[in-house]
Amino acid sequence: MKRNYIIFLTLFIVSSILNLSIAKEAEVILIEAEIYNLKESQKLHDLNAQLEEAVLEESPRLLMEVGKDATIEIGIQDSEGKDIDMIRLYINSNDKEDSYDLDFQLISKGEKSISRIEDTSLNSTLAVSASINDSVKVAKIRTTKFKNKKLGMAALKDL
Repeated sequence: MKRNYIIFLTLFIVSSILNLSIAKEAEVILIEAEIYNLKESQKLHDLNAQLEEAVLEESPRLLMEVGKDATIEIGIQDSEGKDIDMIRLYINSNDKEDSYDLDFQLISKGEKSISRIEDTSLNSTLAVSASINDSVKVAKIRTTKFKNKKLGMAALKDL
Protein backbone atom coordinates (compact mmCIF):
# COMPACT_ATOMS: atom_id res chain seq x y z
CA MET A 1 0.00 0.00 0.00
CA LYS A 2 2.78 2.40 0.93
CA ARG A 3 4.59 1.60 -2.33
CA ASN A 4 1.44 2.39 -4.40
CA TYR A 5 1.09 5.68 -2.56
CA ILE A 6 4.72 6.65 -3.31
CA ILE A 7 4.31 5.71 -6.99
CA PHE A 8 1.08 7.71 -7.23
CA LEU A 9 2.67 10.72 -5.52
CA THR A 10 5.72 10.52 -7.80
CA LEU A 11 3.52 10.34 -10.92
CA PHE A 12 1.45 13.28 -9.69
CA ILE A 13 4.54 15.42 -9.12
CA VAL A 14 6.06 14.50 -12.48
CA SER A 15 2.80 15.21 -14.33
CA SER A 16 2.45 18.57 -12.55
CA ILE A 17 5.97 19.58 -13.54
CA LEU A 18 5.32 18.50 -17.14
CA ASN A 19 2.04 20.45 -17.25
CA LEU A 20 3.77 23.57 -15.97
CA SER A 21 6.61 23.30 -18.46
CA ILE A 22 4.31 22.49 -21.41
CA ALA A 23 1.65 25.10 -20.63
CA LYS A 24 2.22 28.25 -22.62
CA GLU A 25 1.56 31.50 -20.86
CA ALA A 26 -0.65 33.93 -22.72
CA GLU A 27 1.10 36.86 -24.36
CA VAL A 28 -0.20 40.28 -23.37
CA ILE A 29 -0.26 43.78 -24.82
CA LEU A 30 0.26 46.94 -22.80
CA ILE A 31 -1.87 49.75 -24.23
CA GLU A 32 -0.87 53.28 -23.21
CA ALA A 33 -3.20 56.02 -24.42
CA GLU A 34 -2.95 59.78 -24.17
CA ILE A 35 -6.14 61.70 -24.97
CA TYR A 36 -5.63 65.34 -25.98
CA ASN A 37 -8.11 68.13 -26.59
CA LEU A 38 -7.07 70.44 -29.43
CA LYS A 39 -8.32 73.96 -29.93
CA GLU A 40 -11.42 74.36 -32.09
CA SER A 41 -11.26 72.25 -35.25
CA GLN A 42 -7.60 72.72 -36.03
CA LYS A 43 -6.30 70.90 -39.06
CA LEU A 44 -3.66 68.38 -38.15
CA HIS A 45 -0.58 69.56 -39.97
CA ASP A 46 2.25 69.45 -37.40
CA LEU A 47 0.87 67.02 -34.84
CA ASN A 48 3.86 67.06 -32.48
CA ALA A 49 3.78 70.85 -32.19
CA GLN A 50 0.00 70.85 -31.76
CA LEU A 51 0.15 68.19 -29.03
CA GLU A 52 2.68 70.29 -27.11
CA GLU A 53 0.10 73.09 -26.96
CA ALA A 54 -2.89 70.77 -26.45
CA VAL A 55 -4.46 69.83 -23.14
CA LEU A 56 -3.80 66.27 -21.98
CA GLU A 57 -7.20 65.15 -20.67
CA GLU A 58 -6.62 61.51 -19.82
CA SER A 59 -3.85 58.92 -19.96
CA PRO A 60 -5.37 55.48 -19.37
CA ARG A 61 -3.35 52.26 -19.47
CA LEU A 62 -4.62 48.75 -20.08
CA LEU A 63 -3.09 45.28 -20.13
CA MET A 64 -4.91 42.86 -22.45
CA GLU A 65 -4.36 39.31 -23.65
CA VAL A 66 -3.28 38.81 -27.27
CA GLY A 67 -6.21 37.64 -29.40
CA LYS A 68 -8.82 39.29 -27.18
CA ASP A 69 -10.79 42.53 -27.41
CA ALA A 70 -10.62 45.42 -24.95
CA THR A 71 -12.38 48.75 -24.48
CA ILE A 72 -11.31 51.94 -22.76
CA GLU A 73 -14.22 54.31 -21.98
CA ILE A 74 -13.88 57.80 -20.58
CA GLY A 75 -16.83 60.11 -20.19
CA ILE A 76 -20.26 60.86 -18.81
CA GLN A 77 -23.55 58.94 -19.11
CA ASP A 78 -26.99 60.01 -17.99
CA SER A 79 -29.05 58.08 -15.42
CA GLU A 80 -30.40 55.82 -18.19
CA GLY A 81 -26.92 54.85 -19.37
CA LYS A 82 -27.04 57.01 -22.50
CA ASP A 83 -23.76 58.60 -23.51
CA ILE A 84 -23.58 62.38 -23.08
CA ASP A 85 -19.87 62.96 -23.63
CA MET A 86 -17.80 59.84 -24.20
CA ILE A 87 -14.50 58.74 -25.67
CA ARG A 88 -14.18 55.04 -26.50
CA LEU A 89 -11.19 53.10 -27.71
CA TYR A 90 -12.01 49.60 -28.98
CA ILE A 91 -8.92 47.46 -29.43
CA ASN A 92 -9.06 44.10 -31.23
CA SER A 93 -5.75 42.24 -31.27
CA ASN A 94 -4.90 39.56 -33.79
CA ASP A 95 -3.50 36.41 -32.19
CA LYS A 96 -1.94 35.10 -35.42
CA GLU A 97 -0.12 38.30 -36.39
CA ASP A 98 1.52 41.08 -34.43
CA SER A 99 -1.20 43.60 -35.23
CA TYR A 100 -4.41 45.12 -33.92
CA ASP A 101 -7.43 47.11 -35.07
CA LEU A 102 -8.51 50.30 -33.33
CA ASP A 103 -11.84 52.14 -33.29
CA PHE A 104 -11.73 55.63 -31.78
CA GLN A 105 -15.21 56.97 -30.98
CA LEU A 106 -16.05 60.47 -29.87
CA ILE A 107 -19.62 61.05 -28.67
CA SER A 108 -20.93 64.51 -27.77
CA LYS A 109 -24.51 65.67 -27.29
CA GLY A 110 -26.00 62.86 -29.36
CA GLU A 111 -23.47 63.19 -32.20
CA LYS A 112 -20.91 60.47 -32.92
CA SER A 113 -17.60 60.49 -34.80
CA ILE A 114 -15.70 57.26 -35.43
CA SER A 115 -12.17 56.78 -36.72
CA ARG A 116 -10.96 53.27 -37.55
CA ILE A 117 -7.43 52.02 -38.14
CA GLU A 118 -6.79 48.40 -39.14
CA ASP A 119 -3.75 46.11 -39.11
CA THR A 120 -1.56 48.37 -36.99
CA SER A 121 1.71 46.79 -35.91
CA LEU A 122 2.26 46.10 -32.23
CA ASN A 123 5.24 47.69 -30.48
CA SER A 124 4.55 51.01 -32.17
CA THR A 125 2.97 54.40 -31.52
CA LEU A 126 0.21 55.99 -33.57
CA ALA A 127 -2.09 58.98 -33.35
CA VAL A 128 -5.75 59.04 -34.38
CA SER A 129 -8.18 61.94 -34.25
CA ALA A 130 -11.92 62.51 -34.22
CA SER A 131 -13.80 65.78 -34.33
CA ILE A 132 -17.37 66.69 -33.47
CA ASN A 133 -19.21 69.89 -32.51
CA ASP A 134 -16.05 72.04 -32.80
CA SER A 135 -14.18 69.65 -30.53
CA VAL A 136 -11.08 67.81 -31.74
CA LYS A 137 -9.68 64.92 -29.75
CA VAL A 138 -6.44 63.15 -30.54
CA ALA A 139 -5.57 59.77 -29.08
CA LYS A 140 -1.91 58.86 -29.07
CA ILE A 141 -1.69 55.07 -28.66
CA ARG A 142 1.46 53.14 -27.79
CA THR A 143 1.47 49.33 -27.75
CA THR A 144 4.05 46.97 -26.30
CA LYS A 145 3.78 43.18 -26.51
CA PHE A 146 5.06 40.97 -23.68
CA LYS A 147 5.60 37.21 -23.55
CA ASN A 148 3.49 36.84 -20.40
CA LYS A 149 1.31 38.71 -17.93
CA LYS A 150 4.02 38.91 -15.28
CA LEU A 151 6.32 40.92 -17.60
CA GLY A 152 3.41 43.13 -18.67
CA MET A 153 2.43 43.85 -15.06
CA ALA A 154 6.03 44.73 -14.18
CA ALA A 155 6.16 47.21 -17.07
CA LEU A 156 2.80 48.68 -16.05
CA LYS A 157 4.04 49.25 -12.49
CA ASP A 158 7.16 51.01 -13.79
CA LEU A 159 5.10 53.67 -15.62
